Amino acid sequence: MYTIPPEELVEIEVRGQKFTLHFGMWAWMEFQRVSGFSILGDVLLDADLADTERCMRLLWAGLREFHPEIETVEEVARMVTLRDMEQIREKLKDAIRATSPAPKLDKARPPKAQSSSASRGGGSGRSASKTSD
Repeated sequence: MYTIPPEELVEIEVRGQKFTLHFGMWAWMEFQRVSGFSILGDVLLDADLADTERCMRLLWAGLREFHPEIETVEEVARMVTLRDMEQIREKLKDAIRATSPAPKLDKARPPKAQSSSASRGGGSGRSASKTSD
C-alpha cells in the first residue's frame, strides 16, 4: 500500500459533516471521465470555479478516495447549498495546490489576446443611438 503525505489532504466541512479532499491521479482520472475536461489545459491552467457544475464534479472527484460511499456527482450536489460554495471553492483550490507542481514563472501562459476586431472596436463604426433622417 502507499502512504499519502498529510500535507496533500484538505479537510472540508459541509452541513456539519467533515470530509477529506485529495487530488491524486485517481481523482483527476475520475474528474476527466465525468466531465470531459483535461487536467492541464482546462483545470489547472484555466480553472473556472465559478462554473457550478465543474465545481461539483471536482468536489466529487476529490472526495472519491476517502469517501467512496459518495458514488455520484448528483449526491455531492444534493448535499451542498449556495451558502457552502465560497468555502468549497477555497478548499478545492487548496487541495489542488497541495498536489500540483509549483507554477514556473518563466513558463506561465501569456494572457489571451483579444481578437483583431475586438481590439479595433469591431463594429461598423455607426453609433448605437438612433438618429433621425
